[in-house]
Amino acid sequence: MSGKTKVVLIVTCVLMVAVALCYTALRTAMQVGIRMDDSYSLGNGYRYIREAPQVIVDDENAIVLEGYLLSCGFDDNFIIALMQDHQTRDSVYWIITKGDNKCLAFADSIEFREARNNHGINLSLNEFPRYYKNLGSKELWHYRMR
Repeated sequence: MSGKTKVVLIVTCVLMVAVALCYTALRTAMQVGIRMDDSYSLGNGYRYIREAPQVIVDDENAIVLEGYLLSCGFDDNFIIALMQDHQTRDSVYWIITKGDNKCLAFADSIEFREARNNHGINLSLNEFPRYYKNLGSKELWHYRMR
């Protein structure tokens, strides 16, 4: 075997191994549910898209919500969220019914609490694990939500 043939054979083997490793890695990533869009899972196929800070999607539909997500909670049947309106910076509370994608919005925390009780939703709002740019300091928004 000539020197050129050996080099071609070695390069071909290295490329085949690299392709096999990439294929295995991608397949494993897909099986464990890793998403390349930096989304946040809300259970049952629903997820919040960080790049579009007003979209919650399931496997078939996009639910457009006005505002930046500040806190949320979810279970198998519902998603609840506290968002900050883009324009007014006011708080907006959301209840999303999974399955039919029905959305209810509330400007008042008391109405939101009553609606949660009426629907039998036993979830609490947990601070979303990041702050978006242009929201100001964490202390300012905690002060405004009191």
